[in-house]
Amino acid sequence: MVKTIFADGDIPPPPTYPRQDVLIVQGKYEEAAEWFRDHLRLEPGDHEARLQLAHLLEMRLQGYDEAERLYLEIRNAQPAARPYEQMRAANGLIDLYRKLGRTGRLRVELARFVERYGGSPLAAGAARELKELKASDPTSESPRSPT
Repeated sequence: MVKTIFADGDIPPPPTYPRQDVLIVQGKYEEAAEWFRDHLRLEPGDHEARLQLAHLLEMRLQGYDEAERLYLEIRNAQPAARPYEQMRAANGLIDLYRKLGRTGRLRVELARFVERYGGSPLAAGAARELKELKASDPTSESPRSPT
């Protein structure tokens, strides 16, 4: 029981990527991205690395198409990614589509987020944004998934 209460060594630490972190701090974003890509070739199930690479691509390298692909890979992963990784990928897609002005895809992702995480404060915010998008373009159709 004591081991259960204190999780005596049973909870692995979150993955770290020291080489990539150092390169990012040095401003060597493309090199850090290559290290992440190499890592993912060896560890294709490491969704944390996939999330970090997608974020790096979106924020520092304008690699929007690759970032979108990485977020979608997490969503469609088999076996499924952990719930918090899936939520981070969904948020990443929403932020990416908002940044790029892809309102059709943004609406789809917001609707998917509301459906999946309904009742949470984040889902309430997504529902509010979706409502605002619909109000700004009343002639548009209901969002449909492109996949």
